[in-house]
Amino acid sequence: MIRFRSSSIRSLSPEMKCTVRLLDDSEISCHIQRETKGQFLIDHICNYYSLLEKDYFGIRYVDPEKQRHWLEPNKSIFKQMKCSTENKQEELETCTYLQGYDLIGIMETWWDGFYDWSVRMEGYRLFRKDRQGRRGGGVTLYVND
Repeated sequence: MIRFRSSSIRSLSPEMKCTVRLLDDSEISCHIQRETKGQFLIDHICNYYSLLEKDYFGIRYVDPEKQRHWLEPNKSIFKQMKCSTENKQEELETCTYLQGYDLIGIMETWWDGFYDWSVRMEGYRLFRKDRQGRRGGGVTLYVND
């Protein structure tokens, strides 16, 4: 599993913290740029464990629809995972509370019933319209109580 953290939702700054959870549930973290390719993570993990045969290993991630995908080494990590909002929830909450927004609108949420437990924010009323029967879409409004 790969998880991202950055200092604010607006910046998605030049550098983000990336955490990779291994099969034994241990985690390895590093900082990556938005344009960092998947091969960087593979190399980082192989170097951490002093593995020489990197061609035998890969990284998989799970999208919001619970589908597993191989992280492509020659493509940007950020672009491959851009459809996932799950890994941005903590970032959204932090930015919201620091800035004190009264209204927040999010488009292309890609949410479904799976996200019911995790998308609420204390002090905000949630209004959402998920796209039914098709992939993608969806809008959400958070309104300050």
